[in-house]
Amino acid sequence: MRQLQKIRQYQRLSQHYGAEPTLTTIAEVAEVALCSERHARTLLRQLAQSGWLLWDAQPGRGHRATLHGKASTSELSAPLMHACLEKGDYQSALQLADGDPASLHHIITPFLGGKWLKHQPTLRIPWYRPLTSLHPALQRRRAEQHIICAVHAGLTRYAPGQTQPAPDMAHH
Repeated sequence: MRQLQKIRQYQRLSQHYGAEPTLTTIAEVAEVALCSERHARTLLRQLAQSGWLLWDAQPGRGHRATLHGKASTSELSAPLMHACLEKGDYQSALQLADGDPASLHHIITPFLGGKWLKHQPTLRIPWYRPLTSLHPALQRRRAEQHIICAVHAGLTRYAPGQTQPAPDMAHH
């Protein structure tokens, strides 16, 4: 995802240079952004066109340019995290939040738990692998067994060695 990479590069620049206008060179920007000088010029142009920063280059060899970040990384990553969560791409949303995990909490909370979506009761539990079956005895991995048992907890329980569920809170 190009937008994710662009935000990552902006995070590197803002962590190194801060929010105040700073004098720098294209070589220093390339070193911070972990890219070539040619790509650093393209990156700075794209970030400036997006309105994320101001880049005022001075003509001539050895002259220092002014770099000023206009937006905070949380302002930029929040809409992209929201879009990733809408698509169910929780891994990318977590990557975006690595700088500020507290910002992910208020964004991810509406996507978790039970709610009605399209006139259907829906329970969302973010998991990076597809669950092949909702039967805990058919799952090989302990993590999937634990998630499925948590979904079934309270209504029924599975006793070891039995293929049928035993009532827990449910009458039958």
